Amino acid sequence: MYELIVYILCFIGIIYFIRRIIGFLRILLQLVFKTDEFKSRVAIDAQLEIRCRGFTAGDIEEINLFHT
Repeated sequence: MYELIVYILCFIGIIYFIRRIIGFLRILLQLVFKTDEFKSRVAIDAQLEIRCRGFTAGDIEEINLFHT
């Protein structure tokens, strides 16, 4: 009975580990090939960070012009 529980937990752990590896490889491939989805994520993250640090709208516009 306990062996069955251990096998099930190991199976769940292996599936979780494989999903983490696949997610990491997806991010790595997006970084290498610079897909549109990756670019939009980077732009959104940058804008959120800028807004959290208290920059004004003019500063954000200048930064957007600089990066495009």
